Amino acid sequence: MMHRLMMIWLIGSAATTFGCTNSSSAGSDSDADADTDIDSDGDTDSDTDSGAEPDADSDSDADSDSDTDTDADSDTDADSDTGSDADSDSPVTLLIDEEDAGYCSADGTIDAEHTGFTGAGYVNTDNVTGSAIEWAVNASGGTADFTWRYAANTDRPAQLIINGTSVGPVAFSSTVEWTTWSTASANATLAAGNNLIRLEATGASGLANIDSMTITGAGLETGTCDGDTDTDTETDTPPDAPFFPVPGSSGVCPDPSLRLRFDGPPTLGNAGSVRVYDASNTASPVASINMASATVTDEVAGETMTLPQPAFVHGNEAIFTLPAAGLGYDRTFYVTVDAGVVTRPDGTPVQISDATTWRFSTASAAPADRTNLRVSLDGDGQFCTLQGAADASVDGSLITIGAGAYYGVVRFNDRSDVTVRGDSRSQVVIAGVNNNNLNPDTRRRTLFYAADMQDFTVENLTIHNQTPQGGSQAEALELRSCDRCIVRDADIRSLQDTLLWDGRIYADNCLIAGNVDYVWGGGIVVFNGCEIHTTGRKGYIVQSRNDASKYGYVFVDCRLTADAGITGDYLARIDVGSYPASHVAYINCEMGSHIDPAGWVITGSGTSQLRFWEYQSRDTSGNLINTSSRIAGSRRITAEEAATMRNLSAVFGGWIPE
Repeated sequence: MMHRLMMIWLIGSAATTFGCTNSSSAGSDSDADADTDIDSDGDTDSDTDSGAEPDADSDSDADSDSDTDTDADSDTDADSDTGSDADSDSPVTLLIDEEDAGYCSADGTIDAEHTGFTGAGYVNTDNVTGSAIEWAVNASGGTADFTWRYAANTDRPAQLIINGTSVGPVAFSSTVEWTTWSTASANATLAAGNNLIRLEATGASGLANIDSMTITGAGLETGTCDGDTDTDTETDTPPDAPFFPVPGSSGVCPDPSLRLRFDGPPTLGNAGSVRVYDASNTASPVASINMASATVTDEVAGETMTLPQPAFVHGNEAIFTLPAAGLGYDRTFYVTVDAGVVTRPDGTPVQISDATTWRFSTASAAPADRTNLRVSLDGDGQFCTLQGAADASVDGSLITIGAGAYYGVVRFNDRSDVTVRGDSRSQVVIAGVNNNNLNPDTRRRTLFYAADMQDFTVENLTIHNQTPQGGSQAEALELRSCDRCIVRDADIRSLQDTLLWDGRIYADNCLIAGNVDYVWGGGIVVFNGCEIHTTGRKGYIVQSRNDASKYGYVFVDCRLTADAGITGDYLARIDVGSYPASHVAYINCEMGSHIDPAGWVITGSGTSQLRFWEYQSRDTSGNLINTSSRIAGSRRITAEEAATMRNLSAVFGGWIPE
């Protein structure tokens, strides 16, 4: 099942002792726009946003980002112990329909429009990469054969993910008609105990319509959708003991987060500290997390930043992130936990006060090959944080990221030909809080920041700035002076100012979610086949600050969606007195009814250079939208002009993204 990321704010909560054994529409909404200006060369000015209105974050809405994060827990054991009795069980065939026990969830709906299905209907997933269906199955362990009954009018490729790990592709070839049903098969190993099974689309059209799943294997029965998938009782650490780093382990990454796992959600307190000591010099801790402090100061890639207290609850884990510099190599450390830090689900306190219970040693040396770097929460890579890999990266580095939620700010600077690639769009989540209240500067307030990069690619992951509504400007992804950069198959989420992009940037098959000026900056950017989702409240999608010498933000074949009940949303806004040549173009885009009939907001006088363009906008039923009420100064462009907007070389000045 999917789990919501949850940050626990450590102000005013009740401390509990605990002991562990040894082990806005124009003129009416008041939207905050004290953004520091970005000139077309990427430099920042200190003046406030043109047409600045009072802070919209005074709205009485609570945190309105109601989208549930789709990252799954990453606590699946890496070992392959399948249990001693697996071979003695006779094969069992288990069929799971959408109304049966063992069916967990889907990114879509249960439909019955097309005939020929069995049971109550079939699962029709969303037409995006990463849409998925999940089931839960108990097994004795060992290999199992999977068969899905399906229909599809085009090829719909997918991957099979068992307990958070991809085990390979599954081909769902076209059956031509939605009423023609066929089967697709795969073979994979199930762990002994509860298994979470995920079928995930790897193409932009989503999955085929899935009628049912049949599994044949040893000792099969329906499982628990919210169940723990860690099944190897020989090597699991007890739920009341440190989960990572594993006590007594060696070769640990130099930048671990400290994790305590329980049999249910723990509770964080507001007293006491977690401390990390170098075993060779115990006079003072090398890292300390004081739960009574609401914020901390940390240096990230050379930038001193104020950040929320780095303590989180994710699923059944308490997570404590250490300073970005990490712990270093070839050293032994131990961890202590005061009684007021965290309580188990039963209310008893965790307390570790000795130098032996939670002790581990880091790897002997940094990786010799820095062109292939692996990030994993639980130690199967050279690093446990993306920032650790970013600091170690060189020109030409490929950084891959394993499943899990990675909390904290990330900063890249001055690299060429670097790729950051998650193992799963929905299960690799870069999360946390940073905003203008904490770090009042466009260069410092974002969650994931990359500056002076060339040929930089970010793909197949989720980036979520969890700053709540009213928390000021809070970019999730800032690409500053980023030339020939690509963001692909990614979910980028925040509320105000989600994206700040400057340079030449191509976004393909992405979800961008926010509400106030959530796509902004001075970049030349093409969004191809993306979903642009307004969440929480109405606002403005784009504020483009480009000059007359270049194009701005171009949306091609995109879908504009919104949370239920939102109306009066705008395609873009600009003060032409400050940015007279602002350019925003929507080409053959599907627009929901949340878009205001006026379309755009233009303040100031003189629109002769303004390029607010639109071509064949359609509603969700595919009908052309009546744009006769669009505001003066915007324009419906010709087919020839629209063709130019589809020409990547023309828009990007010769660059064609690959």
